[in-house]
Amino acid sequence: FYTLAFLICLAFAVYGGLVSSPDMQVQGAGSYGRHLAWFSPRSSGEFESAWLLSTSIWVWRIMMLLWALWLALSLLSWLKWAWQQASAQGLWQQSKKKKRETSEAEGAQASSEKKV
Repeated sequence: FYTLAFLICLAFAVYGGLVSSPDMQVQGAGSYGRHLAWFSPRSSGEFESAWLLSTSIWVWRIMMLLWALWLALSLLSWLKWAWQQASAQGLWQQSKKKKRETSEAEGAQASSEKKV
């Protein structure tokens, strides 16, 4: 159940990352989302110069696509490993009681064959 819930959450996260726009944390002075309202500061002194690194939204989308592809390939290898680990001792093991009954029945059958 937890594995299925995790995979569903992961699918929503990948979908949200690939389709939605990133939250740029634009706020204050009437700014929001994709609208940046500039203001004129009233100061007598000089401010330090600021710098800004800006890229296209396509850089974000390409990075999210690469991450999603890596995640899909990794998930496939992780699931393959998990399946191999889960099935290493056999997928459908008998309970100890059933094993004991089966071994007793085989022992009785073997002893009856020896008498004949």
